[in-house]
Amino acid sequence: MKTLIVYTSQTGFTKRYADWLAEELQADVMTLEEAKKQDTQYFDTADVIIYGGWAMGGKIVNCEWFTQRIPDWKEKKLVLFCVGASPNENPEVDIFRYVTDKSFDAYLYQILENKQRFISQIMTSKTPERTCADIDEQALDYAEVKALCAGNVLIKEEMQLQTQ
Repeated sequence: MKTLIVYTSQTGFTKRYADWLAEELQADVMTLEEAKKQDTQYFDTADVIIYGGWAMGGKIVNCEWFTQRIPDWKEKKLVLFCVGASPNENPEVDIFRYVTDKSFDAYLYQILENKQRFISQIMTSKTPERTCADIDEQALDYAEVKALCAGNVLIKEEMQLQTQ
């Protein structure tokens, strides 16, 4: 199965992810500029086409190049990935977090909560320690989700007592 990765990158982060994917999947990789120079028959030999771009203004940059070709590539496996860490400020996009009661989700949110606490300490120039009296709003979100999906009200009560 031949895999082709096409990407566009402004800062090099998307290129890095495209290269990692190419190495892992043993795929060919090219920039969007190179792909635009290819005729349509070039893509006929690929079984999987992956497009990677970066986020800007709530959209994936230049993904129109990829989405416009979907009807021509309906027999192929298509993947779209996006690199970016900007907060979602687009009112047309909603973020939903789903968890399963009494599942592994509680453990995952515990990890996220600990990471968020550590990052907050670094970002506020506090001494990086594993415990912190001051927790930002996002960490409380993760703690609440962890308590809810764990199905244990004592965890939520403990969290509330720690914040007081």
